[in-house]
Amino acid sequence: MVMGNKLQKVLISLVVLMSVVRFSSAQEMFGISNSNFSGNMGMGLNPSLFVGSPYHHEFNLISGDLFIDNDYVYVKKGTGLIRKSLFGQSINEDRYGDYYDGEPKTGYGSVFLRGPSYIRNMEKFSWGVHTAYRSVFNARDLP
Repeated sequence: MVMGNKLQKVLISLVVLMSVVRFSSAQEMFGISNSNFSGNMGMGLNPSLFVGSPYHHEFNLISGDLFIDNDYVYVKKGTGLIRKSLFGQSINEDRYGDYYDGEPKTGYGSVFLRGPSYIRNMEKFSWGVHTAYRSVFNARDLP
């Protein structure tokens, strides 16, 4: 049986893609987050990780993460949305797009702030304190 030229190219492309996928990975921090070197960052996944940490002290003043995703408004790269929002400046109309097409829209967002955190690691006894705030919001099927 002779395969069509197009089907043969698709199959070869799939084989190549599958062999490359094995050696690629997304940028994720689970490797360091689960190690003894994670410190304050790893306390969210496993609060006991810092017991075996090689650090004697670790202090974090503030760190955070903000994520927003939707299928209604698109803001172009380099717009300075966060900076302009903080200072009450407006964004030019040519820097964003409105994709209202009558279909229901969805949106998702999350905010994470880690406040002051401290870890004290002694040879046989360790302790740590951290403050954090996490909020997640979701909207589906908005008219």
